[in-house]
Amino acid sequence: MNFPLIRGIEGVYNKGAGMTRTEKEIVVEKLHQKFSLAKVSVLSDYSGMNVEEIREVKIALRKAKGEFNVVKNRLAIRAAQGTPLEKVVANFKGPVAITLGLSDPVPPMKALDTLFGQQKKLKMRVGVIENRVIDLAAFKQVAKLPGREVLLGQLVARMKSPLYGIRGALGEVLNKWARTLQAVLEVRQKTEE
Repeated sequence: MNFPLIRGIEGVYNKGAGMTRTEKEIVVEKLHQKFSLAKVSVLSDYSGMNVEEIREVKIALRKAKGEFNVVKNRLAIRAAQGTPLEKVVANFKGPVAITLGLSDPVPPMKALDTLFGQQKKLKMRVGVIENRVIDLAAFKQVAKLPGREVLLGQLVARMKSPLYGIRGALGEVLNKWARTLQAVLEVRQKTEE
């Protein structure tokens, strides 16, 4: 899903007072859609970061299938109404950036966790994952999880494991039965001789 109007720090919603009411309404609607669809949302303080540092964060998150949005707080609060982010609107004070993961929540969280270590000025305030508010400790735990594909692969392997055990056990029973028949056949052949 690509929303061309939502572009980040250089984008439309940083024009501030220069935005028309219609532009603001469009931005709020697009943000509302994204906030509703997001599997994970993380609010971060980015004060002191320059445009180049923010651009690097955006690029890193884009690679992790996430996005980093700098939004006017009033617009973000309006857009958050009726979405999981409504629970954390009190955190929209001062310079706030919103990281969104629209599909798998883990890759953007891993990337953001790495960025928190690299960019000392970037600090997590609060997050929302699958409608639950999380703090930094919970964020760190989720960021350590493997991605969705890895978890699905592990699940399939665990589901297949008992089947291989059953196949091995049944195979051994059949082998025993075949060896027993072979032994009986050999005994009969010896007694007939």
